[in-house]
Amino acid sequence: MDYFIENAGTIVLRDCPCRVTNDCKNHDKNLGCIWMGKGAAKLDLKNLPGAAIDGYYATKEQARERVRIAVKDGLIPAIGKLRGDATLYNVLDYEDEFMDFCFCCSCCCVCAGYKYGNSDFRNYFKRMEGLTIKVDPEKCVGVEKCGKCFKVCIYDALKEVRRKAMVNQKNCIGCGLCELTCPQHAISINFDEKLNIDEVMDKIIKRYENIVDISG
Repeated sequence: MDYFIENAGTIVLRDCPCRVTNDCKNHDKNLGCIWMGKGAAKLDLKNLPGAAIDGYYATKEQARERVRIAVKDGLIPAIGKLRGDATLYNVLDYEDEFMDFCFCCSCCCVCAGYKYGNSDFRNYFKRMEGLTIKVDPEKCVGVEKCGKCFKVCIYDALKEVRRKAMVNQKNCIGCGLCELTCPQHAISINFDEKLNIDEVMDKIIKRYENIVDISG
């Protein structure tokens, strides 16, 4: 996210339409999307669907701060370039110059469709190559006594086995929210030591740069 913020020509911040619409009681409604590129420059910031306040142009420093505050608030960060967003916000002519960072909560946001939607919806979400999340059964006190990880996971990535939490690797996208939430520190994020994390990150960046230009 820092890389794309640094290379963005235009940056717009707004409140979260999902949390505003659903009157979220658990997370900050103002910690909404970050939009970048020439498409963001063409937005009607005073008439954004689902907004309680106007969107506004932001500095790179403000955008980086938004990322860190949102994660600290327990929101799930996601990077996307979606035709649906360009259509909804009437900037379809700039679809290839419009990129979005979302910060989703487990209670209100559209990403909950991953859990309840069909397989086509799930195909939009990809986990970083080489990343796995594991539960230590010796540290886990059990779903009945705790279960906090289940409450925050919106990707249907946890299952109960012998009263202990386990990760369904097929569904898990590695957001890490369960690891941050677990009071027993029973959940850990692991990266394949055979892979170079810098090379993995470069591949992700290049994949996006091949389909979207946010320099405008």
